[in-house]
Amino acid sequence: MRQHLAVIEGAAEPMPGFRLLLLDCPALAESARPGQFIMVRASEGYDPYLRLPLPIHRFREGGVAILFRPSQPGYAWLGDRHPGDTLDLLGPGGVGFALPTTSANVAVICQGTGLAPVIGILDRVLGPAQLVLGVATSAQAYPRELLPAEIEYTPHVGIAVGDAFWQAVTGACRWANHVYAAGPTAFYRQLLRVWESTHLRPPPDALQVWVDADMACGMGICNSCLLNTRRGPRHACTDGPVHNLSDLVLD
Repeated sequence: MRQHLAVIEGAAEPMPGFRLLLLDCPALAESARPGQFIMVRASEGYDPYLRLPLPIHRFREGGVAILFRPSQPGYAWLGDRHPGDTLDLLGPGGVGFALPTTSANVAVICQGTGLAPVIGILDRVLGPAQLVLGVATSAQAYPRELLPAEIEYTPHVGIAVGDAFWQAVTGACRWANHVYAAGPTAFYRQLLRVWESTHLRPPPDALQVWVDADMACGMGICNSCLLNTRRGPRHACTDGPVHNLSDLVLD
């Protein structure tokens, strides 16, 4: 990871309780890929002492965007930053999503509000793509106007996160050559069952997921983010945070 000083070019609240910062950082935008993360210095002193991990949310010419909740422990200072302020970053870190290098059908599927790591995929895909999202309330739905116009977007809200959501997930899995997802463990279990029922012997990397783990150092040193995989323990920060879903041991 390299150190970057990124100037905040814009700030917004795309959903209640979320803060979106647009960062001017050409070197990071050029070297990073969806699914990777940055370690942000989130104070002017030493509280918090460690940098905070944030997934790279969006990609734009000359920069990236980050999306976070200022109410999370340690993130209030970051939530108070405004255009013109400078952030001290380390990145990109970790292993990102392996995107197809030619045109292919891509589905991004997310359950819950942890969609920050996967939306950037839609900025980089070369072929048709769709976003299937399941959230508890309409206020948590990602704004359509922030997505590329050509993306097919299906938000499911409240009780629709049940059968209707999983019908949409099944349809997306049948259609897609590659699926990228973010959500809780129970969601991953069901997603894997749907994927295996709709594809016969798919490549392992055709279904990849972001694993939300406690990445304290971001460099594989502290062992706070160890995951159980079929290949033994792996660090979320250096071996991930993107993993083939079939590799994970979903307890």
